[in-house]
Amino acid sequence: MVAAGNDALFEKLCGVIGRKDWMADERFCTNRARVKHRAALSAELYNVFLTRSTLEWRKRLDACGIPNAPLHTVSEVMSDEQTAALRILEVIPDAGITTVGLPLRFDGVRSPVRRRAPRLGEHIQARAYPSEP
Repeated sequence: MVAAGNDALFEKLCGVIGRKDWMADERFCTNRARVKHRAALSAELYNVFLTRSTLEWRKRLDACGIPNAPLHTVSEVMSDEQTAALRILEVIPDAGITTVGLPLRFDGVRSPVRRRAPRLGEHIQARAYPSEP
């Protein structure tokens, strides 16, 4: 994921990926134009990002101050060193399932997972009035 959501960051991105010509392309030269032509830009970026590994792109983007992060599968999140460092994995009470907890802290405390998600229809209450014809 790359967050080059303004013209200055996009211009840096164009330099990093070797596509400075995009700054002269009317479809991509402004944020408004990029939003309008998002599908075309996404397809172009997809092809560019296939040319190097995620690690290589992250290093290049980080060096230029362009916000970025890899998109992980669930198993990658569960085994990621940042997940471990945050001590964010929690076992859901009454379910015995390990999940990723809330990544936010309030006054230095992370809100715990209090219970499992409801089963289908578990919290639906009967209507207090008859249904209309």
